[in-house]
Amino acid sequence: VCRAKGAVCGLVVPPRTPPYRRADLPGAEISAISTVRHHLQSHVWQVRNPAEVYTRYTVHSDRLGAASNEARRFHGTSMRCNFGIDVTAPPCRDPACAVCTICAASFRLVHAGGGRLTAGFGALNGALRYGRGLYFSKVSSKSNDYAAGSERAWKGHTYRVMFLCKVEQGATYTTAEERLTEGQVDHLVAERGHGGPHNSVIGLDVVSGGRLNHEETVVYDEAAAIPSYLFVYKLNG
Repeated sequence: VCRAKGAVCGLVVPPRTPPYRRADLPGAEISAISTVRHHLQSHVWQVRNPAEVYTRYTVHSDRLGAASNEARRFHGTSMRCNFGIDVTAPPCRDPACAVCTICAASFRLVHAGGGRLTAGFGALNGALRYGRGLYFSKVSSKSNDYAAGSERAWKGHTYRVMFLCKVEQGATYTTAEERLTEGQVDHLVAERGHGGPHNSVIGLDVVSGGRLNHEETVVYDEAAAIPSYLFVYKLNG
């Protein structure tokens, strides 16, 4: 068990445990780690959020009521330490370590778009695809693209980490467009304060008639998502 500013992370799946199957993971829609070639699970940490973070999430859920539309979604990000990969290492206190700050205080909109991959999007000129929000995917391969900043060499192997989260999607706006401007999002999303009827944006993949390689889900309220598990996985080769 490791603690990070009020959060507790408990090791729930030890090394060398067989990978999860689709049926093992909460939420039927997500793509199980064992179905993705480069994701060879090593172990899993359960994130037990601080009371104020969990309460904020449940209050948000209660406000949405029957329309809360909760889903399990993946989130890839970067880190500055070896937490999770080295099972003896505690979470660090570096505010620039995204993994440890998410474990300690959940997601913050102020950090949206701060990753190296987003900054390198040439077609978007460094902008966020669907505006400033919190980005998730039901496909682990999508989140793996954003997890390169967590990659570490450890005891002869290369590892990355990825969150599995609870996300309150609410009323979704589904788009086949590759990008929406901040102005478009302002008019679509209730959380932007302009009377929009939606709570989240879902960008469709090519198979579903969209333009993305994998589907993305974006929410615009920090209370709409919390981390549940931190997966540690080994890359092939």
